[in-house]
Amino acid sequence: MIDNGASYTQIGQNYVGNLSIIINYYLVHGAPQIFTSDYGLYWFDYQSNYTTIFGEFVGNQSRERIIALDRGAAESFNKGWGVIINWKYNQAPYLENGTELYSDLTLAYDAGANYAVVFSFPNTTSYGTLTDDHFVALQTFWNNIHNNPAASCPAKLK
Repeated sequence: MIDNGASYTQIGQNYVGNLSIIINYYLVHGAPQIFTSDYGLYWFDYQSNYTTIFGEFVGNQSRERIIALDRGAAESFNKGWGVIINWKYNQAPYLENGTELYSDLTLAYDAGANYAVVFSFPNTTSYGTLTDDHFVALQTFWNNIHNNPAASCPAKLK
């Protein structure tokens, strides 16, 4: 419950404190990693002891801003980070096209993301929202980072 007279500092402390209790319980009881996705509370999530936060690439939001905030917070806590590529549209086809998917995956990888996830729901096909165009993009991305990683990702070489 949030007290209407609470300061932003108190609200932040309550958020982190409550999450920390839950997350630490799972870490103590054998969960190897605890992760979530978020739109912008990355620093607070890491302070709460999440292992990894996936910044959400959604709609036309600035990918560079999302990377900067998530990566910066992750590095502050010496944690991993990644992205989840989410819906671009609120109706079919939901996901961005294959060219945009490839571009987003490459941008995240080149920035040093440890993880990249593609959100593929609802089940509009037997593969969720993924089409042949998306699978070509995923295969091309995979082949590029494995066949020529130095050219694909200068940030990973540091």
